[in-house]
Amino acid sequence: MQSLKADVVISGGGPVGLLLALGLAQQGKNIVLAEALLPVDSAPNSFDGRVLALSHGSMLVLERLDIWQDLRPFVTNILHVHVSQKGYLGITTLHAEEVGVPALGYSVQSCDLGNVLWQHVKQSSHIQVLCPAKVVDFQEVNGLVQVHIEQTVDSICTPINVEAKLIVGADGTNSQVRKILQLPLEEKSYQAFGVLAQIETEEHPNNWSYERFTEEGPVALLPMKGHAHKAVLVCPEQDVERIKRLNDQDFMALFASKMGERLGAFTNVSPRVVYPLKETYVPQMAKGRALLMGNASHTQHPVAAQGLNLGIQDIEV
Repeated sequence: MQSLKADVVISGGGPVGLLLALGLAQQGKNIVLAEALLPVDSAPNSFDGRVLALSHGSMLVLERLDIWQDLRPFVTNILHVHVSQKGYLGITTLHAEEVGVPALGYSVQSCDLGNVLWQHVKQSSHIQVLCPAKVVDFQEVNGLVQVHIEQTVDSICTPINVEAKLIVGADGTNSQVRKILQLPLEEKSYQAFGVLAQIETEEHPNNWSYERFTEEGPVALLPMKGHAHKAVLVCPEQDVERIKRLNDQDFMALFASKMGERLGAFTNVSPRVVYPLKETYVPQMAKGRALLMGNASHTQHPVAAQGLNLGIQDIEV
């Protein structure tokens, strides 16, 4: 069995795990990071084609970690937000200039964020990445935590023991670290699904983000490069199979019937990604020398785009 020593072991190489590793490395801590999925195009598989909305506060954290300058070319500023409810006349608009910030938020593709974070991790002499690898167990011994990791390369499984001061579970909603700790999980299903796509309009978004509430659930548009947007449609679970079967033209017509054509007609749409919506919360986020962060401790409804931003604030704290 291979033996290693570190200040902190991090389980999970998604955005929260990588950002935490980089933040601790900036402070001179030695990190072992275990990620279960092999990298694809320099980024772990936990980064997909979804578009994320970063808050102003998250941008400041990325600046302090010297990451923002490399991520900036892939980011689209959200300067204006338009909120409405179908069937009602009133609207609410927010503008970055009015609140004195350079942008209300920033949209970025998950894979672009992953590529940038992964490159920074590879350049750090304080971070050792084990991938593909997973934490299988850990115990506290004499004020330290002994973490047992299995790394599989070319179908050969190698057991690795890491002695550390702390283990952090940043391994998502189905956190293995949480399961080992046997911490209870409070879970609420919204009995709804989120349908995500990239969609294009006749007119340029001009840094506007739109959110509209309907009886079936909210819909939203986040600006991207060119005429593209991230489209989000929330539907009741009884409608999801019908929506999944829609061809591109019918899906764009459905989306237009909910959002309206504020930027002209919808002209093109990508394949859709569908996932169930639920809220999870772990009341006890720490136990002994173990800590949960990001979706491992709290998963949010996407309506306010706060999931990743709360995880980044976990890191800041």
